[in-house]
Amino acid sequence: MNFREAEVKHARLAMLAAAGWPLSEVFDKKIASALNLAPVLDANDRAPSLLNGGLGKISPLYWVG
Repeated sequence: MNFREAEVKHARLAMLAAAGWPLSEVFDKKIASALNLAPVLDANDRAPSLLNGGLGKISPLYWVG
């Protein structure tokens, strides 16, 4: 793989991540209720992350898998 292909691959992953974070905040409650799970958004409807905390609410089984 040359540098151009690697750059395109990483750019596409970055675009998916940039779209995925806000979409996870929009659809978290709907997906959680459909799967009979508790939503993981905080009081301000923010997804848990290193930046705003809340990673303690995520099941340890998620991190193992």
